[in-house]
Amino acid sequence: MAAPLPTTEDGYIDTAALEKDTLAQRIWDIDEQLSAVESIDDDSDFSEFSTTSSTSTRDIQREWDENMEQGRQLFAMAPLASYALSFLPTFPQHNRQVVGYISHHPEASDLQIKPNKFTENEAFNSVLHAVIQKNLADDPLVQSVLQQQLEGWTHIADYRNPAPYGRIPLPEDIFGSVQIVDGVIQPDSYQRMPSHRIVSSLGLFQLSDYLHERLVHHLKNL
Repeated sequence: MAAPLPTTEDGYIDTAALEKDTLAQRIWDIDEQLSAVESIDDDSDFSEFSTTSSTSTRDIQREWDENMEQGRQLFAMAPLASYALSFLPTFPQHNRQVVGYISHHPEASDLQIKPNKFTENEAFNSVLHAVIQKNLADDPLVQSVLQQQLEGWTHIADYRNPAPYGRIPLPEDIFGSVQIVDGVIQPDSYQRMPSHRIVSSLGLFQLSDYLHERLVHHLKNL
């Protein structure tokens, strides 16, 4: 298991590289017991694992590596430590509370959130999009679209890479799309964008402040 990483005074990762001061990331070191797990069910209980909490003050790396690791390889690679990434202030108790998993070699100096070191958690993705669909109509940034558009479809954009005004974000930076009818947002029409990436070369995804707050609230109450 990798040695505990240094913590900041407030116990949070430096998120300046994500350009979102309200984003609280915590990285938790999972005991070597987890390295033997090949798959985890959606309702898995993490409380059975012995854990050591740790946070790292590191700039989020913005490098892209074409050779991405697939599936759940990080659980099977003996020399690699596995980390669970969560927005919660305490160790997650359920799989759905885990954003994804980071592989890290103990001899490496930096714990990096990069596409080639990150494995998405589909159980979390389902929760993410359910929260977006339920709350998007009340998001001030989504409502602002109605000032210029009364019909058609609009995208729910990922703010880690804002598109220039009037331009469409990259497919990997679109959470999904929702229909507007007679100036009214139709939450039931929300369609998830399959090409969206939880972690891209620009880092971890970024919701609007309102949707991020609703996501964290939902995760705490699972």
